[in-house]
Amino acid sequence: MNKHSLLTITLLLMIFLFSGLFLLIKEGGEGEFLETGLRDIARDLRELDELTEEEFSRGDYYQIVDEEGKLVTTTGRRVQVGDEYITSQNRYYRVYKVEGYTAYAKLIGIKELPSTALYFGEELSERALTPAQGEENPPTRAIAIFHTHNAESFVPTDGTHSIDGEGGIHEVGRAFQEALEAKGIRAIFREDLHTPHDHAAYRRSRETVLELLEQEPDAIFDVHRDAAPPQVYATEIEGVPTTKIQFVVGRQNPQMEANKEFALDLKSISDYIHPGLIKGILLAQGNYNQDLTPVNLLLEVGAHTNSRQEAENGITFFADSVGHYFYGTEREPAGEAAPGKPPAEESEGAEEAVRQGIIRVILLAFFGGATFFLMNVGTYNDFKEKYFPRLEGYREELVLIWEKIREQAIILSKKVRECYWRIK
Repeated sequence: MNKHSLLTITLLLMIFLFSGLFLLIKEGGEGEFLETGLRDIARDLRELDELTEEEFSRGDYYQIVDEEGKLVTTTGRRVQVGDEYITSQNRYYRVYKVEGYTAYAKLIGIKELPSTALYFGEELSERALTPAQGEENPPTRAIAIFHTHNAESFVPTDGTHSIDGEGGIHEVGRAFQEALEAKGIRAIFREDLHTPHDHAAYRRSRETVLELLEQEPDAIFDVHRDAAPPQVYATEIEGVPTTKIQFVVGRQNPQMEANKEFALDLKSISDYIHPGLIKGILLAQGNYNQDLTPVNLLLEVGAHTNSRQEAENGITFFADSVGHYFYGTEREPAGEAAPGKPPAEESEGAEEAVRQGIIRVILLAFFGGATFFLMNVGTYNDFKEKYFPRLEGYREELVLIWEKIREQAIILSKKVRECYWRIK
């Protein structure tokens, strides 16, 4: 048999096989089963997105860097071209190239977060009220929690990064449950095992998500921990050693935009209540069962190199954000004053006085600055001609400074209110 005959036979066999596969899929029955199986395999391969034990034991982590080579973030998830990342300062990046364990990302811009509340305690914005809170579908006051990767653990506390069966991550899930229940929120915590920690774990946990949805929770959280050096997630919130939390949204998901908006809403609330708690939002290749409901998030609570207690502290702080977002648990009931706080009318008057005082300070600073400007620089055109070219080179730094000022303004306004209540 010559080479041409062999190629012809091979081509005919390939046509025959693909034709049969097409007919099976088209006819339904076994074809539907086959099509479903192929989709499952494709999803499993996409979600084989975490580093192996050998890789992170060597200290190999994925690093996202900007176009100047500056570090954006570090993660134990495999980063792909097209992935996106929103930092704690809301800088929005998109990955355009991956070489080895380094992903190069371009800055798209600064992501504008949804407005949540004014600095002096007014009501949450309409945007913070999810569809689950509408009159036709009132909230069930229930939050669902589960773990796709049950074995994940914390080396400083558990002695290893992975425990067969219920790893240290289950304790973090319990801390989340207890923090929610302390606010009067029903926490549905499922501890079903989806082991082993392999590419099919999300397919196994999908059954758990479907069963949880039958109980109509207002949101579902798949609680994980990342793999990264300890300093990537370590922080302090209100003087308490804590791990930051990273949200992960799957890009291979028809509801990605809705899931992303949910993540942005929760980040906005968290930035308001506990600035610095949310590390960022990773939009990664995968599905993570988020196609089943738009209020489904994967949480990375610290890394394997952080202590479990710090992760429990982080998830406890995050429960404040969840309670505030869905049920307004951070606000006092209408017409009632919290213990140690003045009645509503007196409080509003005091807040108005504080507001006016701050406005006066700002106006004085503005007019003082304007006077200095006119005396030393001259007209606006003189200033523009002389200084604008210099400022252009510091655009990104100025944006970061503005974000820091905004963050500190939020903290300051909260402290002013707290001081007033203590004095009263």
